[in-house]
Amino acid sequence: MDLTVTKAADPNLEGKRPTDAASQMVKLYAEYNLPFLRALTLTGGVFWIGDQAVDTANTTKVPSYLLGDVGARYELRAFDRSFMLRVYASNVADKNYWLGSSVVGAPRTVMFSMTARPW
Repeated sequence: MDLTVTKAADPNLEGKRPTDAASQMVKLYAEYNLPFLRALTLTGGVFWIGDQAVDTANTTKVPSYLLGDVGARYELRAFDRSFMLRVYASNVADKNYWLGSSVVGAPRTVMFSMTARPW
């Protein structure tokens, strides 16, 4: 992304990057259904976010960071219902990072969920 300030009350800010905005990011996410257990799907992703300016003059920056997520979901049928069980872990390496100049990123987080619907 080409992020630049084009109009500002202070002309010295024009041409600078906006604060707390990464100009580069890459996200890759994949799913894989196991051929021997079709009800199970493995998921995962890698996310890279480029550095971000902290001040309007762009002299101080928050460094870039790389995060990885993994998960799985399993579908089963029981009691005349279809159930989807999910587990997901974000930031699996438990990396310390800044989302911007004043927000710390979340530590490793594991989430579980289940949904049910009529068969």
